[in-house]
Amino acid sequence: PGTSREFLLRVPSLAGIAATCFLVYRFAERVIGTGAGLVAAILLHFNRDVLILGSQARPYALAIAAATGSCIALYNWFETRSDRWLAGYTIFSVLAIYLHFFFSLVLLVHLIFACRIFIERRSGQGVGKLIGAWVAIGALSLPLLPQLRATVRTADSHIVMNTTTFTALRDVLMRWELALAGI
Repeated sequence: PGTSREFLLRVPSLAGIAATCFLVYRFAERVIGTGAGLVAAILLHFNRDVLILGSQARPYALAIAAATGSCIALYNWFETRSDRWLAGYTIFSVLAIYLHFFFSLVLLVHLIFACRIFIERRSGQGVGKLIGAWVAIGALSLPLLPQLRATVRTADSHIVMNTTTFTALRDVLMRWELALAGI
């Protein structure tokens, strides 16, 4: 009974990694070409950090899937300027933040990516819409403020992650965000 409960706690993480692999597969197939998706999905799936996150009973793998979805939707929006992709970007970004506060940092990577695209293309077309999406993400994330304040206010009473664990998690997430921004 205990083992099956533990497995069930890990199912969402497995689903998050599977969703991330699927998203990366589809994106690589479309952007790079036939066969690239399989290579990208295999490399992603057997990455040491992905294996670790996929086996934990924590929301990190689901948050990685949501952050991956937001990065892909942002890329697709820049390619098509479709409001559908911008809505998807907003939804995936908010979902990533709700799954873990730390994933709000992906928005900084998106800002850098957006600035690069606008500068390279020498066009500000869509800046207002993208800023509107960021405002919407902020507004939709406002309900999390009381929880964030309570977490900060009661930080002394929480079991705090040791520095090594926090540093390892930060490093893993930053590598993912930077890699996705490079896409």
